[in-house]
Amino acid sequence: MKTIKILLLISLTLISSACPSNDDETGHKYITIVNNSNSKIRIQTVWSISINKADTFWHCRLPAPIIEQGSNRQFECSNSDRGESWENDFNAIPYIQFLIFDAETYDEYRDYGVSCEETNYTIPVLYRYQLKLEDLERMNWTVVYSPEE
Repeated sequence: MKTIKILLLISLTLISSACPSNDDETGHKYITIVNNSNSKIRIQTVWSISINKADTFWHCRLPAPIIEQGSNRQFECSNSDRGESWENDFNAIPYIQFLIFDAETYDEYRDYGVSCEETNYTIPVLYRYQLKLEDLERMNWTVVYSPEE
């Protein structure tokens, strides 16, 4: 009888831990960036506990994916593989920052054959978005880049 109770307790624990919380089900896993410019752009995300206006530095080790003109790309929250959302991320960070680069200029400046330790790149930033949770909610989790900004 004791063994059955232990097995039942273990089963209930496993079942309850497999169920996601309501917060995870209602959160947003993606931020969509739309490129409304006439050229390809590269995007770099900066997640930090303290981001200020001086923090617009390009980071060599962070990927800067391309978004074709007239196209969009989704950026996942940090723990989407665990069923979490951007709302969870904003519990730890005040802002998410997106740096927008002209893809052609970025590739001219960035020498992919040189390691990050051997470089001191200064790649021009076309635009910088510094967004709070409230901003993204107001924007319906879609950031539209347009060169007229």
